[in-house]
Amino acid sequence: MNNEFSKRLKQIRESRNMSQDEFANLLGTSKQVISRYETAQRTPKITTVYEYAEKLGVSLEQLTGYEAYSLEPAIEIKNEVFNLIGRWTPYQARKRLPLLKICQDLSEDELIEAVNYIKYLQSKRTNTKGEK
Repeated sequence: MNNEFSKRLKQIRESRNMSQDEFANLLGTSKQVISRYETAQRTPKITTVYEYAEKLGVSLEQLTGYEAYSLEPAIEIKNEVFNLIGRWTPYQARKRLPLLKICQDLSEDELIEAVNYIKYLQSKRTNTKGEK
């Protein structure tokens, strides 16, 4: 996603005849961050991608090049994680918050990959239990 996101972000900015400073102000960030995104030196968090799409009034597909259905696993896991937090006991929270922190820092591509790996582990565990 990073190279496609970079190209599309720059195209949107240029199509609006905005400088990186102006664009950064619109998105609530700095010129340096916009520059790093546009040159693919930095990969945004999934939450940042959603926020930018909303502020720019564009779809995720327009901003990332991904079709919306391909983002569903990442959206689902993000929502599930945040819904679970409210139900955790203090003990569970202490054990699970490091995982949540990791998930928050993942880019969109990394989060989708993590979801797919978790699903693989779940299916492997289910298959193992069925064999016993």
